[in-house]
Amino acid sequence: MNQAASAPTDRSGPIFLIDELVSRPGEGEALLEAYRRLIAVPAQQRGMWLSRTLVEPCVWGKTSHNRLIFMWSLPNAMAAWRHKSNNRHDPTVAAAWREIDGMVAERKRAFVCDAEMVGELAARSQTDQYEAPADA
Repeated sequence: MNQAASAPTDRSGPIFLIDELVSRPGEGEALLEAYRRLIAVPAQQRGMWLSRTLVEPCVWGKTSHNRLIFMWSLPNAMAAWRHKSNNRHDPTVAAAWREIDGMVAERKRAFVCDAEMVGELAARSQTDQYEAPADA
């Protein structure tokens, strides 16, 4: 079989989703376990790949905060759009975040790509190839 014929038409490369959570004092380890159970397991079942889980500082603070960083990989820009659209309308995702939020002092989420991809993605967006679905 010709490998070129089976290559996907979207060659944008991976898009990374980064969740950064700061725990309430003393909640770092519990937050990690809750995130793994409530967010990571269902996301992995939907085809996402968790490539890194990082903790700062490198000790669970009993009276201090921990910063947890989860780096996910999605195969391309269209997968990132689908993820955003599907999660926005999934009540189980909202319920999982509500349960976790009691342990969180601060949280951020970002979709990022390799710097070399920005120009290509911007050019493709001009042709509406990556335009978000109407409900996104």
